Order: sequence, then C-alpha cells, then structure tokens
Amino acid sequence: MIAEMVCLANDRPDANFESLKIHFTSNLYSGMIRKHNFYLDGLSAGREKSDFDSMLYKLFMDRNKPNITIADGAYASRGLLVVVSGIYLRFYNSVARDILLSSFLKRYASENYLAELFERYRSDPNTRGQTFEKLFFLWFINRTEEVTIRSDSKPYRNLSLSCHSWFRLIGDEFDAPMKKFTHSCWILPAERYPRFDYIFVDIVNSQWHIYFFQVSISSFYSHNRDSAAIENSFLPPSFKKDAWNISESANLSTSRSKRKQGSMATSQSGRKRNKKRRRVKVTDRPQLRSLIGLILNEEYTITLEEDDSGRIADFCLLDSKGIDWRHCISIVYVTPLPFKEAKGSLSVPNHIEFLCSEGFSERFRVLLEKEK
Repeated sequence: MIAEMVCLANDRPDANFESLKIHFTSNLYSGMIRKHNFYLDGLSAGREKSDFDSMLYKLFMDRNKPNITIADGAYASRGLLVVVSGIYLRFYNSVARDILLSSFLKRYASENYLAELFERYRSDPNTRGQTFEKLFFLWFINRTEEVTIRSDSKPYRNLSLSCHSWFRLIGDEFDAPMKKFTHSCWILPAERYPRFDYIFVDIVNSQWHIYFFQVSISSFYSHNRDSAAIENSFLPPSFKKDAWNISESANLSTSRSKRKQGSMATSQSGRKRNKKRRRVKVTDRPQLRSLIGLILNEEYTITLEEDDSGRIADFCLLDSKGIDWRHCISIVYVTPLPFKEAKGSLSVPNHIEFLCSEGFSERFRVLLEKEK
C-alpha cells in the first residue's frame, strides 16, 4: 500500500496536498479499509491485540515527537502508519489516520475502558492526577454533554466539548497537517507546553473561540506555580521565573516597549477596563501568542494589563488592525474540586476561568465519587 501511495505522489509531482488527498481517497481509500478490517479480524485476543491497542494510543495520544518510521510492534506489515516528517509521507498518515480513528474510539472511548479509568481514579491516589487528565479528554470526545465554565468576573458559559476530531501539536507543526481550522476540534500540545494540557477550538458559523485548558486535581494556587504557572505563557521563553511571586514581568515587558507605547492600538471589544491598570506590550513571542498564531495562521499582538503590584491581571489580543479579540480566548483551570475549594481565598486574575465539579454533568461527578 505504501508503494501505491509513493507512486501516486511521484506521478503527480506538481499536485498540492488537497488534490493528492482527493485523488488518493477516491482510488485507494476503499482498499485500505478492506485491508484494515481484514487485519483486525486476524489479530489474536492476546499479545497481538494488546500491541495493536498500544500502537493506537501512541499514534493518537503521544505528546512526544515521533522517532519511528513505521509503527513498531503492530501493523508494520501493512505499512499504513508512516510518521516521518517527509512532505509526501505525512499526508499518508493523515488519510490512514481517519480509518484507524474508529478502532481507537472503540477501545479508548468505550464504556469499559472509561470504567477502568474511573476505578483507577478512585482507588489509586498516586496516579489520580494523570488519570483525571485522561478522563477529561476521553470522556467528551464521543459524548454529547455540556460543561459550565465560571469565574468571579464573567457570566457562566455553557460549552459542548463533544468532538472526536483532534490534532497533536508536535513542535510548531500539526499532525495531521493543518493550515487552517474550519471546524471544531481538540489540540493535544506537546510536553514542551507545560501550562496547557488540552486546547479546544470551538467554531460555530465561522466564529471561533479558543479554550486553553490546564487540568489538575489540586487547587489553583497549589498547581499554578513554577513551570506550570499560566502567567509564564504570557512571557518570552527565556524568562524562567515564577510570574506569580515576582513583579519583574512588568519590568521586562515595559523596558522592551516604552518607545512603542504611544502608538499602541486601543481595544475594540468595548469591555470596561480598570483605570488603575496599566498596559504593557509584549514584543517577544511568548508561548500563548505563538500558540494562537499557529492555530489561526495569523499574527497577533498581546498587550498585558497589570495591577499596581505588577502582576498580570488580564490581557488584550490585537490583530493587525488593532481590533481586540480577547473575548474569543478563554484560559480555563479544570479540576474535580468544588469552585470555592479550587479558587481558594486569594484573588484570581480576570483571565482565569474555572471548570469545577459543579460544571460537570451529574453522571460524571457520580462516577468520580462512587465508592470513594
């Protein structure tokens, strides 16, 4: 099958990605499905099935950069899973990926597997955090449920996370390749993005909203420190300190942008601002700005709003015309704790929202707490 795909690409050296994919789908896709189903029927119930399931999880969920050329341990004889970065080979993986998705969902979004995860969450405190992170994603990709996001400063927001389309972000590239998102989907960032575990791009009637999720079983202030501090996503990669505990973030931003302050574009969102706050423009490429630029394939400028102590209170997201798209960005802290316990007694900046136990469905809450 790989030979057929290579021949197709060689026969059409000037074809772009979309035309190759259309031609490949119409000519070879049905044959791939038949071979895939034949392969599944031939797997034994023991080691072979386990290897295949492990390969599926690695293909769809692994956050590390692929270092294999063909999936090892399972399916290698069919040669359908090529994950090298060559220009003609990555799109093959994109097409084969669609065929394998149903197998992944049957295994890892099944009631039986989720029941195993809930039991592990309740019984094993050592892995509870990792298990809850998996549950948050695998529960919603194949279910029609809404969650409720809340904060002290914004109205409650209901959101459907039910979407089984997702992409991994490996380095600065999406796998499968994607230049522009036209429908809702999940994004699984690589491990080098420690502040965000999942990203959800919500697109309704061509209107986009991006949700950056940080998932933890701890309270916000217990988790949001060191490399996981969300505030560090507003700062250049070279700035390593904890932004919660120091005010140097203000000095860093201000010193690099004083001469640009006078020409800074004003917000078009119409949201009332606190007069005591001052704005500073981040001129380097912080993590959050880079992620938004990759997802939307457009350059934006982040302008920070700081309180009197120099701590980041909120931000603006300005496009090339100076229009503020801040209302289309949500940074959400996800935890199974109740809202008051998750937030704690300290004040939380306006840019942080919460998805807590009250925001999940009753069924999800019951499964988390059952026999605990």
